[in-house]
Amino acid sequence: MRGLSVRLALLAGLFICVSAAALHAFQPPSPAVAMSVALPDGKLQHFNTFEGGLVTVTVGGREYGFRPTMHDDAGQRMTITVFDMGTTTEAVKEIGSVDVRGGAGMVPTKTTPAFKVQASKGANPRTT
Repeated sequence: MRGLSVRLALLAGLFICVSAAALHAFQPPSPAVAMSVALPDGKLQHFNTFEGGLVTVTVGGREYGFRPTMHDDAGQRMTITVFDMGTTTEAVKEIGSVDVRGGAGMVPTKTTPAFKVQASKGANPRTT
């Protein structure tokens, strides 16, 4: 009788673990975000990422990252955080952020170097 109780307890524990893993696997991904970044030289780059994802550009041999964070489900209010991606001896550091309206025009960052960014919810058909 005791062996049956142990087996039932193990089976119940296995069921709970598998259920939790299956639930996590079926959660939808973060919403897609289309971003455009104007570099200091005026060149425009287009990216597709996910809310909370990171895209990078290289300016003057340094890499900079841009992470969109949506503040509403419609993607009308977003913050783009800008990072200096560092080097093999320097850590990644946040150098600024800018609030943008989804689908609106380019907004300048207050970073050095200066960029202009725009973002909208959904994928951009053009990417570079």
